[in-house]
Amino acid sequence: KTNVASLGPAGYILAYGVAYKNVVYEGKVLAELPACPPSATAVHAAFVSKCAFSPAFLPTLDTNVTASGMVEDVRRVAKAMASHDVAVLYFSGHGQRMDDTACVIDGAGGVVSVRKLQAVFADTVVERGLRNVALVIILDCCQPLAFGTLQRLDGDCVRGQ
Repeated sequence: KTNVASLGPAGYILAYGVAYKNVVYEGKVLAELPACPPSATAVHAAFVSKCAFSPAFLPTLDTNVTASGMVEDVRRVAKAMASHDVAVLYFSGHGQRMDDTACVIDGAGGVVSVRKLQAVFADTVVERGLRNVALVIILDCCQPLAFGTLQRLDGDCVRGQ
């Protein structure tokens, strides 16, 4: 039997979750976010089971989440796609706004900007001649404002420990 979903565009999910155990960013230890790895795992599972996205890219968690690894994953997913496909990148962890750009903080305190991820994706799909593809980036991030205080990138405030 042919599944109707298999006749349409393919979907790919890149999911990242970082708990930040003893991670230093800009000279300060980041607040731990223990719910982030399970969140990334659950989001990945939902996209695979409910939306028939490819399970080819497993969730990346904690210290395995690196800025360079995320960039390479975006490049790899863009190389795996065909025209009309969609890729979703989900990140759960700390973020930082730099000027007018949202950035995410990896499992070692490194930073990668959303614009960098978008540019790598765009360059790769253009190089391959793909048409009508999409990269959707979902950030579930808090950004450090001051020691002991967090702010969600969407503006809703929560207190850190």
